[in-house]
Amino acid sequence: MWTACVGEGVVDLPLADTRVIDMSLGRDGICQSLLRHVLAIERPEYKSQKQSLNNDVVHLRHEIRRKQVRHLFFYSII
Repeated sequence: MWTACVGEGVVDLPLADTRVIDMSLGRDGICQSLLRHVLAIERPEYKSQKQSLNNDVVHLRHEIRRKQVRHLFFYSII
């Protein structure tokens, strides 16, 4: 196994994160293959961020409605 010398700024090769690329696929095929691989890794994080943003939207809509009702109540008294 290849290892780096300490202090040179080089790290061990990330063999767990590498994959064989079928060069017979052509440029578009390689791009699609890599895109599928990256999305498979990133999708859980994306779904988590999407859920968090959706929760924020729901909370903010609730706050807007609450303030609108408060505003209407305040001006109905005046």
